[in-house]
This record gives sequence, C-alpha cells and structure tokens, in this order.
Amino acid sequence: MLLAAFAFSSTLLQVGAIAAAASALVPLSSISLNAEIGTLPGLQRLRLFTADSVKLHVASMSSMLLLPALLERAPRASFAAGGALTAAAGVAAWIASRALARRPVPVELGERAELARP
Repeated sequence: MLLAAFAFSSTLLQVGAIAAAASALVPLSSISLNAEIGTLPGLQRLRLFTADSVKLHVASMSSMLLLPALLERAPRASFAAGGALTAAAGVAAWIASRALARRPVPVELGERAELARP
C-alpha cells in the first residue's frame, strides 16, 4: 500500500508525509503482529512465526530482483504494481498462516514438543 501511495505522490511534501507515515506504521504493525502471535500456544506460534518469516524473505528478495528492472521502464506504474503485489502477498501469507494455525497437532507431539520458548 505504501508503494502505491508513493506512486501517486507528486510533490516532495507528499513523499515526506508518506515516508513519515510508513516509519510509524511499519514498526507498529510488526510489534502488534508479534505480540498477537506470541499469545498463541506453542506449535501454532511456531507455525505463524515461520510463515511470517518466509513472507518477509520472499517479499524482500522479489523486490530486490524485480523492482529495479521495472523502475527503469515505468517508475509510477512500478510503484503502484509493487504496492498492489505486496498487499496481495500479505493477504496470501495471512490466509496461509490461518490455515496452518488451524491444522490439528499430532497426538505424539502435543504439549511435549520441544520449542524455543514454552
């Protein structure tokens, strides 16, 4: 969403406002997501943290590979498309994490599973 907002900005003041909003929203959403995941039981917490980590790595690698080539051809459309794709990837990761959290835990693991934090 922030990349799409950057695409539609036309002045330096708008870019500065979007950057300020991003610098406040990104840490806030990350902290609140980690706090919410931290309240889950062991195996569900592990699954969701794994899905979140994979999502971050895939998004950062994709942007490093694709965005420079796209920016060379059409900067405004590239930022709009990048924002839309990032939002779509976030929704896909959320759907996958919800599906993983709802999977039944094998009986032999249960509460005896060895985790980083009990």
